[in-house]
Amino acid sequence: MLWLALMLTACSAPRYGSGDGAFVLTTYTNVEMGYRTVVPLRWQQIDSTQWMRAADERDLTGLIQLSLGSLTRAELEAIGKQQLDLEEFPAQEGGYESDHLTWELYEFEIFDDDVGQMRVKMGIAQGADGWYAVLVIGDPREVRKTAGYYNTLFKHVLYNFEPLE
Repeated sequence: MLWLALMLTACSAPRYGSGDGAFVLTTYTNVEMGYRTVVPLRWQQIDSTQWMRAADERDLTGLIQLSLGSLTRAELEAIGKQQLDLEEFPAQEGGYESDHLTWELYEFEIFDDDVGQMRVKMGIAQGADGWYAVLVIGDPREVRKTAGYYNTLFKHVLYNFEPLE
């Protein structure tokens, strides 16, 4: 029965993107981190906060969703710089308002010793219980080539991200 329910959900879920970049989103609740969100249905779950598309062994496209707790803005930026190995916290490039949170938007590149240059689309928002972050990461060439795919995925995740009460 569970298999049938999953199949019906997958078949009836709306598809986003186009061609090879199409994806289906499904609801995901992370009780431990205190949020409900959406994730691409057939992506590999790495842990409770990270999902990888893994279309092939070279595919670096990933989605990270985090609850960062009650930090000050300075602490948030310091942790962001450290975790992303940035000299400076990036400049805000816009904003996005969902029904649940008001997001600050950022786009920048990072370098990873293992995989090389990566393009990051990041949203951060402060809720009643602290800060939240959403990051979509991919190869910079692919992100530029398929910008609509990344923008659609990013905006749908931000729109559906909801802190649990």
